[in-house]
Order: sequence, then C-alpha cells, then structure tokens
Amino acid sequence: MKRNRHQKGYLYRKGSLWLLRYYDYEVLPEGTIHRIQKAHKVVEAVGDYRTKKAARVLADEFLAPLNDARATPQSTMTLTHFVESAYLPFIQSLSTWTR
Repeated sequence: MKRNRHQKGYLYRKGSLWLLRYYDYEVLPEGTIHRIQKAHKVVEAVGDYRTKKAARVLADEFLAPLNDARATPQSTMTLTHFVESAYLPFIQSLSTWTR
C-alpha cells in the first residue's frame, strides 16, 4: 500500500512523558486494511528531552519508516494470520499443481 501523506503527528506531554499521536494502517482479521489512530510513548520528559523541540527529533525518527513507506500493514501481520491467509493457501495451490 502506497502512502501518499507525510505526517508529523501530534506530539504532546502527559505527566512526565512525551507521547506521539499518529495514523497507521493495520490488517484486520478478515484481511482488509484499515487506517487507525495510534499513540506511541516517545520519551520521558526529563534531562535532555524536557522540551518539545528535543522530543520532536525522536518523534520524527519514529515516523520516518511510515512516511518513507518502508513499513507496510502486512509487516505488522500476526504469524497466525499470515499462515492462515497466505502460507497455507499457497502450499495447497502447489500441491494441486504438482499432481
């Protein structure tokens, strides 16, 4: 799935943590792809990362694979879902093909 948006996410502080709210795609159990909002703990807001500017650098590093389309929804698929939806049908097609 090609991503056509570059997102910066919403970086906010909650208590002593910097959190990042962003959107990602997820494969649902029936195999469809759905866009969902997620939150990610970036760093504790102490020391060098007390400011939003310092935490933004880490947030941008976290979002880089999503923005560059290096992470796909299929890469987050569970092993069980992969075996049932992709591997077993492929093996069955090979067994009928070789007969």
